[in-house]
Amino acid sequence: AGAARSGRIARSMRIIRLLRLVRLAKLRQLLFALQSLIDSEWVTLMLAVVRNLAVILISNHYIACVWYLIGSNSSDNEAVCWVAREGIADADMWLQYTVSVQWSLAQFTPGASPIQIRCRIERVFYIFVLVYGLVLGTCFVSSITTIMNAVWSLTRYNTSQNFLLKKFLKENSVSRNLSTRILRYVDYVLELRHKKTHHSKVHYLQLLSGPLHWELQREIHSRTLNIHPVFASYSSAASPAISQICATALSNIIYAKKDRVFHQSKEAKEMYFLVSGAFVYHVKAVINMREIPITMKLDQSTYVCEAALWLIWRTRGEMRALAESDALVVNSKKFREASMAYPAAATLGRAAAHSFYDHAMDLMLNSEIGLTDVPAEVLTSSREDDMQTGEILEIQRELQHAELQEAKVEMEWKSDDGHGSRDPTQGVSCSPARTELQASERRSDEGGAL
Repeated sequence: AGAARSGRIARSMRIIRLLRLVRLAKLRQLLFALQSLIDSEWVTLMLAVVRNLAVILISNHYIACVWYLIGSNSSDNEAVCWVAREGIADADMWLQYTVSVQWSLAQFTPGASPIQIRCRIERVFYIFVLVYGLVLGTCFVSSITTIMNAVWSLTRYNTSQNFLLKKFLKENSVSRNLSTRILRYVDYVLELRHKKTHHSKVHYLQLLSGPLHWELQREIHSRTLNIHPVFASYSSAASPAISQICATALSNIIYAKKDRVFHQSKEAKEMYFLVSGAFVYHVKAVINMREIPITMKLDQSTYVCEAALWLIWRTRGEMRALAESDALVVNSKKFREASMAYPAAATLGRAAAHSFYDHAMDLMLNSEIGLTDVPAEVLTSSREDDMQTGEILEIQRELQHAELQEAKVEMEWKSDDGHGSRDPTQGVSCSPARTELQASERRSDEGGAL
């Protein structure tokens, strides 16, 4: 009976130890999950300090317990062990524990301990604790030093690069206006990269397989694309096509303030989704036989140049960045290639192309402005709002000044070469969109477009 009882006790102790191991495994998973949520170098440093400090404190707790056990249950011929010498054998447990912890911490720090080593077993354990403390303290210091060096090296790199950029601009006599724009743009990009990790920094992404990479790009960009109904229908009915589009046809472009996104009469090959920042769009519309300039502000979650996906399109206006802006750009050629690779996507694309063509013809016949680079509803709401900020008016004056300069250059060119042949791409009128629509019809008949 006694042997059976002892066996049951031993099995119970094994189960308890297994439960402790399970709890340690859960604690490790919790630490990994916590680290995955941290995106700051300084917070990572503090977490490493706290983790290493917790290891030292836990180690000191067990060392103190073993030290008290040696001092209370051991004796040899040389001397009485430390518990009896200090007179705390009958003291309360809290005093015994604090004295033991004080001695344990003194082995890891420069602090002195009031307990002197006299017994043989105390001296052996003391040597073991010194060696353990040396190894543990070295690991603690090296871990903190490594993290600190990584953080400070990143800071020094940014500081040195900023100094070199200013030195380069000054040595090359770059104007103050342009230098300010360049420095502001670099600061914006660095701040954006600090808040949002760029994929070029994550080298492990190169290890992903093709399908995993496509799925990842779809998860990242689908929220931005789905504000357009065509891409939303692709996501629901043509999942492989939208994954290929997100992986092959998309690119992120960051614009500085007053950067030109596109100019008038440029052949449009991309569609733009404004992720952050603001754009300003300027177009000249012919209303009642009068050319009226229209300037509007476009905020984030707006798309422009949809016609580039379905038509041979030249931009009707000019667009610039009103502030530092981030845009998601869709390449029209790669979009069509991805759509034609899947029957479901090809069907949706043809239907969307015909719908856009009908919408464009309706605007040409029934609207004063016609088809532009921005959605018609955005243009209508912008015309109803007559309030324009000072930044928009400033950019509008810059555009008008640029137009005057171009007109002056053209007049000088005509006066210098009155009989010369002129580039057929110069002076293209973008008021009507019939040329693009007719070209789209021809391309659709030939099977070259959606």
